[in-house]
Amino acid sequence: GAGHPMFFPFMVAVGVDLFDSAAYALYAQDDRYITPSGTFRINDLKELPCNCPVCSKASADDVKNMSQEERKRFLMIHNLYVSLSEVKRVRQHIAEGTLWELCEERSRAHPSLFKAMKVLVRFHKHLERCDPITKPVIHGLFFYSNETALRPQTYRHVMRIISNYSPESVKLIILLPPVINRPYIRSSVIKNIIQLINDTKYANSSCIAIVGDPFIFTPIELSEIYPLSQYEGMACSKALSKIFIDNLPNLKFLDELEVAISISDNHNNDLLNKINEYLREKGVKVIEIRLKKGDSMIKILKNVLKGEKGACRDTV
Repeated sequence: GAGHPMFFPFMVAVGVDLFDSAAYALYAQDDRYITPSGTFRINDLKELPCNCPVCSKASADDVKNMSQEERKRFLMIHNLYVSLSEVKRVRQHIAEGTLWELCEERSRAHPSLFKAMKVLVRFHKHLERCDPITKPVIHGLFFYSNETALRPQTYRHVMRIISNYSPESVKLIILLPPVINRPYIRSSVIKNIIQLINDTKYANSSCIAIVGDPFIFTPIELSEIYPLSQYEGMACSKALSKIFIDNLPNLKFLDELEVAISISDNHNNDLLNKINEYLREKGVKVIEIRLKKGDSMIKILKNVLKGEKGACRDTV
């Protein structure tokens, strides 16, 4: 069965809202002590890692020395307490809009749970439809790995960029790696880049976007919108990147593009290479800047925008 509490967040995430489990008693009969992230044989415990009403009044040795019936009753009460506590924890995470984070946390407890997490990711379209757009309580998102970065919020953002993002008369686009302080639009780097652009003919026809963060493509003017800056961890889903790349023809603002300055580092090379390839096929002049340790992004950009030191080359 799937009555262990570490499964509860995953079951709720796929729509289960009613539990009827005898696992707490079955585990007790076998001298097994349930925790939110796994199970222990009572004889293997030196300490009781719990402060439930029964565990707070006994030691591991006390439990080991109980009669079989006493130990079974003790473990049943403890196991039931842990199960009910996990249900309450799931409810709280739902209220906070952080159930995904709880699933991520639990998925690190066992390889099979991590496999289940990756299966959950495959249902991102269904999960996005059921995920509230607005949150009663704002919490930052936690990204643990590229494999699980395709989640309702990131998928929603990419699809909205594809269907709704349409700035007018974009002749120049600057694609940046996610190495800038968030919110991106407030960073000194972005302010300096905007100032450089304002001294060119592209002052009123440019777009700056971050490529390769968990949200794949983030125009800086949107970067203060939740949750584009309210997250921790760096991840970039290959599956979500592919969705974005496959839909590049639907980004109509790219049709008038003349020049693309593409800046790469270790965060966004694969995604940028595919974007660059698509833009070249459209006849856009693509200038690639590959940052190395110690390079000044602003200085290189200034030279490129002024037509100096490589503005006529494909790669800087």
